[in-house]
Amino acid sequence: MSHENDGPRQYFANLDEALREFTIPIENHQRAREILATFDYGRLYLPTKSRAYVAFEGADGPPSIAWLHSGFVEFRTGPGTYDYLSLPTNSIGMGGGGGSRRNRDDELRETCIECRTELPASGICGVCE
Repeated sequence: MSHENDGPRQYFANLDEALREFTIPIENHQRAREILATFDYGRLYLPTKSRAYVAFEGADGPPSIAWLHSGFVEFRTGPGTYDYLSLPTNSIGMGGGGGSRRNRDDELRETCIECRTELPASGICGVCE
């Protein structure tokens, strides 16, 4: 059962609760827990329409600092800079290695046309969804 439901977002009290609702391969649960334990996050939520990821807001509130997808964890490393770590079962490549992606300093991330919030790499707005 969700901790709270705030319109376009379904909030959870903890990661275990989110994993029960956001179905990812069971093989990915332990590695996702290990990765996400390194972040100081506050609330976590699932966009109710897309259900494409679980977002982890910073300990002091928005913006989100990490996103759990089915096969990887994406995380913010600085302004406009994001990295990801693959989970054991993923569509990124073989195994649980990691990778990185860096936006050019002069390149802005896309924003939602409805609410103007910066979009995660998935391109799906967690505010409007």
